[in-house]
Amino acid sequence: MAVRHCSQLFTIINATLTVSFTGATETVGMTVLTCMMVMALNLDKQRLAQEEIDRVVGGDRMPNISDRADLPYVDAVIKETMRWQPALPLGFPRATTRDDDYNGYHIPKSTYVFANTWYISREHNEKYDPDEFIPEQFLNPDEPVRDPWSYAFGFGRRVCPGRYLAEDTVFILIVTILAMFKLEPLAEGELTPKFTLTIIWSVIISIPVIFTDPRISYPKPFKCRIIPRSEAKARLILSKSMSAI
Repeated sequence: MAVRHCSQLFTIINATLTVSFTGATETVGMTVLTCMMVMALNLDKQRLAQEEIDRVVGGDRMPNISDRADLPYVDAVIKETMRWQPALPLGFPRATTRDDDYNGYHIPKSTYVFANTWYISREHNEKYDPDEFIPEQFLNPDEPVRDPWSYAFGFGRRVCPGRYLAEDTVFILIVTILAMFKLEPLAEGELTPKFTLTIIWSVIISIPVIFTDPRISYPKPFKCRIIPRSEAKARLILSKSMSAI
């Protein structure tokens, strides 16, 4: 489409930015909630991530985006969260613009096609059980695993334009939570991972403006303890929250 007027270009830029922000709202929220759940279920993995954060960040500040390159285990935890429970198990639908043949299948023009993200995330691996949460599989350069960032946001020219914004947002939220808080189940055996493809309907009813997308996988409501890791961390949290007001 040719852009003839500056105002039209401004509208396109605004629309793209809006999609980048609003499109990531649910998927980012789902990924962070899932990571919180899985950290409460895997205290040993949580401890390893927190030890890495403490070594790199220290105790007198909160993490920032520039720390990411020095936090490979935290990065692996985020990747494994996305692989273990993809936010969009079936991705977004596409339509063929012409007849096509693929692996013995004839796909007529105008057929809806889904990239099965769930199947991709369950790629056969003789060493690791795909249904287990194992961040370490992303840390072995001799046995590379498909990076979830390569398929979680779509493919080709229609890849999500907000991918990098979402990537940075997910990182800073998760690393800050892990740096400041300990997550644990209320009691042993009380936290069971369960997911649904719809948001809680009471939320939709009470806030008419919000929308839901049944393609997005959400953790069902769960309970866990969220505890400041130390008094110093608690003071830092309060200080940052007060300065943000």
